[in-house]
Amino acid sequence: MKVEAINRDQKTQSIILMLAVICAWVAPGAYAFASSPLLYQGTAEVTTFATGQTIQQPFLLKKSMDPSRSEIVEVACVKEAGRPAYISPVYMQVSGNLITAISNKPTYDGTLTGTGTLVGAPWNWSDLTFSMEMTVGGGHVVRIEDENIVRDDHLIARKKIFSDGSPSGTWEADALLIDESDFAEAAQRMGCPSL
Repeated sequence: MKVEAINRDQKTQSIILMLAVICAWVAPGAYAFASSPLLYQGTAEVTTFATGQTIQQPFLLKKSMDPSRSEIVEVACVKEAGRPAYISPVYMQVSGNLITAISNKPTYDGTLTGTGTLVGAPWNWSDLTFSMEMTVGGGHVVRIEDENIVRDDHLIARKKIFSDGSPSGTWEADALLIDESDFAEAAQRMGCPSL
């Protein structure tokens, strides 16, 4: 039974990593109402409790905000050792200082769901806490409790990951706002599909 649990955790580790990255919510901070996407680069320290393994995971994040649609769209490119880079999108519907819906589909009918609370002036938030869930293979439920803080051009993201209600890992990242040229260069170096 213990071997089965470890194998399940290893099998879902990629899904958990993907969920953590797409939920690295990056508040605009001093960049309210950005007309161009905000571009971030960072490295996450990902710990899986079942194996005791901690890895470094580079990622890029492109955030677009549309106050007229009350929507934030983030697209992350994630690179895991020994695997090609992949894209993880997340869509967030905003009402005042609340995130009322989270999905991995623009139609908000995907397998990812969640809600959150924003702190700060609308469309100029500096802090976020939220919870989201996704059902993965075998009907297992992955939940992420997330806290993000943005100060100037620096993002700090701390996540606690739960599998079927039990703590299964953490995802901690620091990311910096970068320009379009640096973003394009990093995307090419990581082998990111089109962002």
